[in-house]
Amino acid sequence: MWTAEQRCLTSLALLQPMRDRLAEVVTIHTGHADQIAALETRCRTSAFAANRATQQVEVSGRAVTAHAKRSAS
Repeated sequence: MWTAEQRCLTSLALLQPMRDRLAEVVTIHTGHADQIAALETRCRTSAFAANRATQQVEVSGRAVTAHAKRSAS
């Protein structure tokens, strides 16, 4: 029994600091949850805009290439 108790006490001594640190992180995260949500929304919006811009560049590139070929003929 003593060995099992000692093992548990050792585990507890190792895990308590981790628990305390995680509690700090949760508190930090909770305090900024609305900011994080807003930034995630902005990130998704920016990614969508970047994707559309890339598509427009590709279309424009094809149009310029086609025009250059017609002009060269």
